[in-house]
Amino acid sequence: MSPCFLLIAALLLAGCPDEPPDSDAGHDGGADGTPPAIEVELGGRQDGSFVKVTEEEPTLEVVSGFQGGYHIEPGLRMETIGAEEFISVVEYRVTDAETGELLSSDPMSYRINQRAWNYEPGVGHFRVWEQVILNVVDPDDAAGRLVDIDVRVFVEGGLGEGTDSMTVRLINEVNELR
Repeated sequence: MSPCFLLIAALLLAGCPDEPPDSDAGHDGGADGTPPAIEVELGGRQDGSFVKVTEEEPTLEVVSGFQGGYHIEPGLRMETIGAEEFISVVEYRVTDAETGELLSSDPMSYRINQRAWNYEPGVGHFRVWEQVILNVVDPDDAAGRLVDIDVRVFVEGGLGEGTDSMTVRLINEVNELR
């Protein structure tokens, strides 16, 4: 055998660990490999910042999109996860609270890097201009409806996962602009 082959074989064998690495190293997830729970909160927005919903029956405005559709813009907050760089997947689902009719995609998903999240000490990471597209032809089809908004945030790399829900009344101020 050539000395070069023996050297390569010795280096390869020396670099192999005796046991597989701990799959949970670096996060506080479950023993089964599930990501740790993170706090996620749906809310509103005011002056470009996240606000907690405190009204007994909160409302969200139906907004006219640039391409002719309609959407809502809930606020979303996620606790700080302690990573400087991360990719998150945010999934929304909007249903009529009384009939269960699906009013959005199932789910409507966004893949977002950390630069697209705003950050404020004491608030955490938040987004306030999320556009959740509604499956309605006319804003009057949505106006007045009580809807359930469900959100799931999954941070890739096992850094965290959380969910939240809120019920809001949709209001139509689109026609006031015509």
